[in-house]
Amino acid sequence: MSSTKRRKSYKNICSKLLAGTLLIFSMITLTACGTTKAKETKNQTKETKKWEPLKISEQEKTQAQKEVKQISTICQNIKIDKNKVTKKDLENLYQILTKKGYPTAQVGQESHGTKNAPVKFKPSKTSHGDKLKTFYKQAKAGKTDEIRPCIGCGRCLTGIMFGKPISCTVNPAVEKEEIDEAPVKKKVLVVGGGPAGMEAAYVAKKRGHEVVLCEQSDRLGGQLNIACVPIGKQEITKVVKYMKSQLTGVDVRLNTTVTKEMIENEFKDYEIITTVGATPKEIAPYKVFKQTMTADDILSGKKFPGRKIVIIGGGSVGCETADYLAPLINDLFPTNRDITLIEMTKGLMTGESGATKSLLTRRMMEKGVKIELNSKITYVDENTIKYEKNHQEYVLDDVDTLVFAVGYNPVALPIENAHLIGDCQKVGTLKDAITNAYQITKEI
Repeated sequence: MSSTKRRKSYKNICSKLLAGTLLIFSMITLTACGTTKAKETKNQTKETKKWEPLKISEQEKTQAQKEVKQISTICQNIKIDKNKVTKKDLENLYQILTKKGYPTAQVGQESHGTKNAPVKFKPSKTSHGDKLKTFYKQAKAGKTDEIRPCIGCGRCLTGIMFGKPISCTVNPAVEKEEIDEAPVKKKVLVVGGGPAGMEAAYVAKKRGHEVVLCEQSDRLGGQLNIACVPIGKQEITKVVKYMKSQLTGVDVRLNTTVTKEMIENEFKDYEIITTVGATPKEIAPYKVFKQTMTADDILSGKKFPGRKIVIIGGGSVGCETADYLAPLINDLFPTNRDITLIEMTKGLMTGESGATKSLLTRRMMEKGVKIELNSKITYVDENTIKYEKNHQEYVLDDVDTLVFAVGYNPVALPIENAHLIGDCQKVGTLKDAITNAYQITKEI
């Protein structure tokens, strides 16, 4: 199966599992509204039903959660039989789902003259029906850059599988899409055009503020412009395109470095948000080696490594860089790169999980990347690298490039009373940056 088909299949499973979760939750809450039958009387010509609360045991709830994991084929939409469900039942169901934050529909007004008559659904103003209409129009017009993309990271699936609320890497408001208008309109300056900066600018504009976004480089995207380079990460470019498309009405200034003088003059009365990110760490004593660079230097094209490479750090960045540099197949061709990955801990990408981690590890092994776990570098000079593993010392004297993939340091920007968002506050994931920007900015 091709990588494209695998991605489509994976995304299809995610969407079906989400729909299935909502279906089961709706079934539970509908049952909680009451399912007992009414008594029949001799004088009645038609059947009537009394609806009384029915308690759901913890065992039944647990069983329902287990069933979510076993769903393979599920309906895309929740269908309600209007001939069997009354208006009162729908009102109870609507209230419960609304409190839980799930997408719901609003009960229509047609009562047909009786209290328990069947009713029809009308999409509410806050339902996902309006979102779908917008999606259809954008897709039909070919405006795919304006449709929020799925990058196949699986965080939504992971949350549901373990009984957590649904979350999304690129949509921090997945449960509630509305952004309230601010009671007091302000002037807002966003420093930094990475994912956190673009999300902050978008939310601030939606709240009615006057927004200026300054980015010191010649393009928006920040670290995403590097993160999309490794194998299998090209979907991230869609996130950049989408976020850029949402900045209508924002004064975007590229090649602009915000200085202290600008803060004191042009932006004196502005509320300031800084999202200037982080810089790659380098180990100073090891920079004595004849050629050193960071993983970011390689992925951004700033520097070009040699053929015999040692990468320090077995996190996501180190592994993706090794995978990117390694030959497509391990055919022992003389000009293939020889890559050694050295990691201090007992595992690779310890903060990651799921199929992506497994596939990346397998690719590295198949390409011949030497993975040294529980290993620590003990000595580096201009031409030699020594490391220790299981109390035994190993010497590498034919290496031509040493690559650092040992994390990032937040960038400090000397601006007083500014909101720190994203990696400049705390280095984290893409989801952390976007969610942090959304949560802070929606309160401004």
